[in-house]
Amino acid sequence: MLMRSRFRIPLSDAAPRRGVIMVLAALLLIVIFAFTAFTVDVGYMNILKGELQNAADAASVAGAADLTESQDAARQAAMNLARKNSAGGAPVSLESRNIELGRFDFLSKAFVPDLKAPNAVK
Repeated sequence: MLMRSRFRIPLSDAAPRRGVIMVLAALLLIVIFAFTAFTVDVGYMNILKGELQNAADAASVAGAADLTESQDAARQAAMNLARKNSAGGAPVSLESRNIELGRFDFLSKAFVPDLKAPNAVK
């Protein structure tokens, strides 16, 4: 009989601990939701970055293809193709001042702004 009471916890000792797990679970749920929201935001930013990079690459290729006509034609082709792309569900807007014409040095793999004899669009 003495052994049984030795391992039993009196009700008065257990009562203050009741409901603690609910508080811990609620705090843990807040942390989990915060990490989930952060993960979704970072994923969306990476997708948006990729879409914008695709639009910029396509616009620069279109502009470089029209460099043989004129610099204005190259800028217009780049702006037109950028508008045909979308990022985040909205069309990409590219202004003429954001288009840079220059030379691409294939040995150093560097772009150098040059309006006299451009062979590349950035």
